Amino acid sequence: MNSKLLENYYRNFFPCNDLCRWLNLGIDLKIDDSTTRKSYFERREFVFYYHGDIYCRHISFSSADELKEQLIHDKPEKFGIGAVYSLPPKLRNRKQKKIKYEPVEREFVIDIDMSDYDKVRTCCSGAVVCQLCWKFLELAWKTIDNILKELFGFKVNLWVFSGRRGIHCWVCDSEARRLSDFERKSLIEFLNSGPNFSIYILNICRAIFNNRFEEIIVKDQKLFENQERLDECVKIINSQLGTTLKFAAKGTSEETWAEILDFINSQLDQQKIDEIKNKIYFSYLYPRLDIYVSMEISNLLKSPFSVHPKTGNISIPFLVELAEEFRVDKVPNLVGLNAGVDDLAPHIKVLNIISDKLKECCRKKRNRKTANFDTQNYVPKL
Repeated sequence: MNSKLLENYYRNFFPCNDLCRWLNLGIDLKIDDSTTRKSYFERREFVFYYHGDIYCRHISFSSADELKEQLIHDKPEKFGIGAVYSLPPKLRNRKQKKIKYEPVEREFVIDIDMSDYDKVRTCCSGAVVCQLCWKFLELAWKTIDNILKELFGFKVNLWVFSGRRGIHCWVCDSEARRLSDFERKSLIEFLNSGPNFSIYILNICRAIFNNRFEEIIVKDQKLFENQERLDECVKIINSQLGTTLKFAAKGTSEETWAEILDFINSQLDQQKIDEIKNKIYFSYLYPRLDIYVSMEISNLLKSPFSVHPKTGNISIPFLVELAEEFRVDKVPNLVGLNAGVDDLAPHIKVLNIISDKLKECCRKKRNRKTANFDTQNYVPKL
């Protein structure tokens, strides 16, 4: 990674104030009044990653300017964000008789990696992502975002493209930030199990998947032109019917799927027809989640607007509502920013939208406390 490009990025393009405002519950660190919770930001852990797999954890800062100065000086290839601790991480080794150094709060985070879709895509593999296989991620964030909002009431969700092959979700609602490790583990396992665990997930996702299966799997990926991949689909049908059927791949994926679909629709029981279709659709399209990233409050995740060291791309926030407009080949890059070609402004705006929502949610929560409403932490009934 070019150190001069990194320094130029941190000095001239990196939206430090906007990022720190988001990390400070939507409150601008430069506003000096009694409502500003600067101590909250001071207790946030950062981690810097350097060339050669070297990293430094438990870094913390008192202001956005301090963070920016350190980034310019150190020029880390990327940096991540951890939990809010009981003490500022940089003070963790000082003897504190009354306060134990431990994580107390952190956004619930979700990591979806495109390489986990290799069994259901043919256009790319590994870390390579094109616009066709990007549709899997588009469905993933729509699916998970809907589940978070409709089943758990988590509405302040920041979605970020990692810069290479995946997407991250930062669930910022106060109830999500205060989940225990046990609750985080339960929640991510619930999300990962999908329709096998919950009829509610099935109902939320069924229409989305039914409308996109043929487009993505049959036409874009042409999955059923390959006999081995076709056999995987047939296994699902046999498991549902208790049969040992075999289908041969036709000249095109569309022809093969048409034959399979005719067979499924020939079943006499409409409920069984729906069950087979749902099983197939969900097997191919339901999000693949890296559950270990989400399970512990102390885990780290790459920061929005960090640089991906392999590609030079910036980890940019995006709106779920504009998911279909996202273009993998148009992601802002260190070189493009330096040349004046790329622009971070639309993505900074997305971050500020989330910060505004977060600030408003925190304000409403404070008002509820003042009015003596019940403010016990929410525990998902999983």
